[in-house]
Amino acid sequence: MTIANKPLIPDIESDKPRLGRPVSAGQDPAKRDQILEGAHRVFFSVGFDAASMSDITREAGVSKGTIYVYFEGKEELFEALMDYERNKMFASLTNVVEQATSLRQALTDFGRLFTGLLLSDKGIRAHRIMLAVVERKPEFGARFYESGPRRGFLLLRSLLEGFVAKGQCVVEDLDMATYQFSELCLAKFFRQRLFGYQADVPPQDEVDRVILAAVDVFMKAYGREDFETGVNMATV
Repeated sequence: MTIANKPLIPDIESDKPRLGRPVSAGQDPAKRDQILEGAHRVFFSVGFDAASMSDITREAGVSKGTIYVYFEGKEELFEALMDYERNKMFASLTNVVEQATSLRQALTDFGRLFTGLLLSDKGIRAHRIMLAVVERKPEFGARFYESGPRRGFLLLRSLLEGFVAKGQCVVEDLDMATYQFSELCLAKFFRQRLFGYQADVPPQDEVDRVILAAVDVFMKAYGREDFETGVNMATV
């Protein structure tokens, strides 16, 4: 297996010892990285079902005894890989939420980061892997959704809630508005990529057209015109 990839660095939460394991076990970050790198190459080469722990130990260059000190099995390894990618994305999205002053700019930045991950080769491959196993392992899919899409939904909802409080938009149903903006950002390209209709990541200028259109639609539905134009509508 020859898929090249940058070293995976686990997040702090992932390094906490799990119940039932010795406190001293699984605490070497370099060894954990080594296992995750091997697992990444295997999963993204052959998929979840075809991957075996033997393949992963061989690719990672560790013993089977060592790998089970760090991870309980394939599912935990796959989830650790997904968590790494998500944590990078959510760190960027959290910065957008924390630093946002303009609703239009915040939605544009959020949309670009959000679609950037989902349309990437890694993002599409992860969704395909999950879709291939979710019918047999619905609890696996539920955890994937909870730690990924659901987490993104809550972050976007908190962004909108902040701008509602500032008076920059009027939203009666925050949940509905959050789902609507997310789906607008995924228009056109996500399903084309997911089902292989478009093999390559679309050019950024084409993605930007979709994002800017999504922001325009959202602002027309929920935005305050006076904040958009600088005109105080109360005095008109």
